Amino acid sequence: MPSVWDWVDRFYYTTDDEGLGLYRKFLDGMDQLDHDPDLAIAILNQVRQMAKEKGLDWWVQLATHWELQALLHYKQDYSNVIEIAAQAAVEVRKPQYTELPQRVCLHEDLISAYCGRDPLGYKDIIQGAIDYMQSQVKPGIDCYLCLQSLRIDFLMLMEKYDEAKRINLEFLEASQGEDYHLGSAYRLLCQIAYVQEDWTSLENWATLGIQTAQKTRSSSAPAQLAEVQMWRALYEQKTGDKDQAVTLYKQAVMTAESYPPGVYDGYYDAAAAFFELGNQLDQALTLRETQYTKVSKESRYYMEIRCLLEIIRLKHSLSLPKDELIQQAEAVIRKLKDPTPILKRLDTYR
Repeated sequence: MPSVWDWVDRFYYTTDDEGLGLYRKFLDGMDQLDHDPDLAIAILNQVRQMAKEKGLDWWVQLATHWELQALLHYKQDYSNVIEIAAQAAVEVRKPQYTELPQRVCLHEDLISAYCGRDPLGYKDIIQGAIDYMQSQVKPGIDCYLCLQSLRIDFLMLMEKYDEAKRINLEFLEASQGEDYHLGSAYRLLCQIAYVQEDWTSLENWATLGIQTAQKTRSSSAPAQLAEVQMWRALYEQKTGDKDQAVTLYKQAVMTAESYPPGVYDGYYDAAAAFFELGNQLDQALTLRETQYTKVSKESRYYMEIRCLLEIIRLKHSLSLPKDELIQQAEAVIRKLKDPTPILKRLDTYR
């Protein structure tokens, strides 16, 4: 399979000593992503400056892409990613980047940034970026599987679950032999099965997801494993095997706690549903409040609002005060490009 790293490898074998210094500095930044993303970003900024001084446009964009990856996926800091990603996406459509593989990756970053901030308000821009990626990426290329995952995420945000499922099954087939992407496919299929109340499929996808995540070498494998373990715990809670449900729940929590960068949003959805099925609304509320503490620091407005709405719903069910939270949610909702539809949902709890 052609790799987005092929040109970097060629650079290593053909550059001068100064270029090797840039190359090694870049590797230093990559090595810090899991351990200290702030340091990784600082080093990548140094790489970008070195590349600018040497007139290495491709290296400038490579460093920008990995800065965005650090912000989006390692720090979960969306505060200024749209500005960085949008500027880069415009830049890499210039002729000198026609053969740069990361021009596609930077559009992936742009999609992720908009989906985290306001997917409904920017749906046309997101779809345009997806269309661009589809025009540039074919099966057998590194970025093809990333593209499919993005398409599924976006369709789910648009609540087009049947189409998301169809593409996810294609993604599943294309991911055979790629354990990280295979794990993502199972995780997303669990989410769709839950929304569609397809409990048989939920059991199947969660079981396969656990098997895959347990053998995946990716650094984020614990986050995948924790989520599918929680989905399987939910299935057992639904079907009545309470002892097995509690055992799986505890396993999922232990897995999540072993991964400092934090779990995916789907983990919280599965865990909250687990508590609600067990009529433990107070614990579901505590969980959502924990999630909100994390999400509120990330500038992911859409997820922040979704989390607040869940907290308000649970407080409403428990007859707990919620007026202050409603005002807080309204303030965040008004940051959206079109706040009206979600404000209407909020009004149902006033």
